[in-house]
Amino acid sequence: MPTSPLRVLAIQTTPGLTSEVSVFRTLLSGMQHLPTPPPVEVLLLQGVDSRRPDGNHALQAFSTLRAVSLHEVPMGQLGRDGVGAARRAMKVVDVARLRRGRHRRYEVAEAFAPHLLYSSQQRWDQRLAADLARRLDRPRVVHLHYTVGPWLGDHAVNALREADLVLSVSDFIRDNAVTGGVRADRARTLHNAVQDSADPSEQERLGARARFRSELSLPDDALIVGMVARLSVSKCQVELLQAMVPLMRQSAATHLVLAGQEYPRGNGLATRLAEAAADAGVSRQVHLLGQRGDVPALLDALDVFAHPTRQEPCALSVLEAMAHSLPVVAWREGGTAELVDDTCTGVLVPPMDVNGLSGALGGLLADPALREALGRAGRARAREMFRPPEASERFLELLEGVAGRVSKR
Repeated sequence: MPTSPLRVLAIQTTPGLTSEVSVFRTLLSGMQHLPTPPPVEVLLLQGVDSRRPDGNHALQAFSTLRAVSLHEVPMGQLGRDGVGAARRAMKVVDVARLRRGRHRRYEVAEAFAPHLLYSSQQRWDQRLAADLARRLDRPRVVHLHYTVGPWLGDHAVNALREADLVLSVSDFIRDNAVTGGVRADRARTLHNAVQDSADPSEQERLGARARFRSELSLPDDALIVGMVARLSVSKCQVELLQAMVPLMRQSAATHLVLAGQEYPRGNGLATRLAEAAADAGVSRQVHLLGQRGDVPALLDALDVFAHPTRQEPCALSVLEAMAHSLPVVAWREGGTAELVDDTCTGVLVPPMDVNGLSGALGGLLADPALREALGRAGRARAREMFRPPEASERFLELLEGVAGRVSKR
């Protein structure tokens, strides 16, 4: 067993709380809760944006973790999509500043003397990680959260193919990476994990339901199907609304809640959904909440969780819904099919089968005993198969393997 700490130099350029940020933090936090916390030291080169001091949430998220040291990297608007022309022009300044700080990053990295480098697949993460890996002559690990394609950029795709290890968040993503040119012997699956939560008492559960229904001015007996995801064509909120229309017309007590902001910003999907609800005569039963900071409380107030997203890698929102004892209805594809046990913890429907989606949702809404049984099984599955300590231990084993170290824990 190695006696010296495993030193990981991690690069994370986005200042916000993205899924990549959440997954990495969960893995590091999970290590600290193992029966015998492993000797690991992490130096995180964390991107910050001085023009948005209230948006550097990633820096705050990691500042409380033991064994994690932080070095700020001014990123500005680099890597951010959907910004205006003025902000895009500022990227020229951001690139110049990033280049000026290159030698300082070299000094910090060389003083840390890492065993390996770690980053997500994001283009600026990989740019900095690949540069430092060459400088230090150390192996590089990429955590892949999305399918491989031109949307990543040529540089990021090439850097992904050259990585010493690619950790994919599902078998679906791993297979996609191999198809995209990653060597099969360098591709491994590490499913996302979800933090367990205490079982709410019946009083707490009823209180959460009552508060949310009061917020929306709904009766206590309202049945709510909810989805938590950015508003995007690939998330299929339009198809979900189409599936819900006949159910809402059948019962005025049935409601659809969509939480999440448009991505990219200003894509017009919120307006399109509102207009479609109005045309169908169900406006009062469709609720567009925008971005929410109280997702756990929201989940406790729902009856069914819907996530009919195309080619989903490994949705944290699905795992969170399962952890909150909600039955999940989704398309039978992507990483979601690896999370949801069809007919046991939820219902999987053929992709883009709107009638099938409507039938699955309607069946659950009409059967409270089935909803409870599937939700209870989903919670047990999340607790058994997607726990942070086990994911963290597997993560550490994979990192030690690429670093050439042997562990006997």
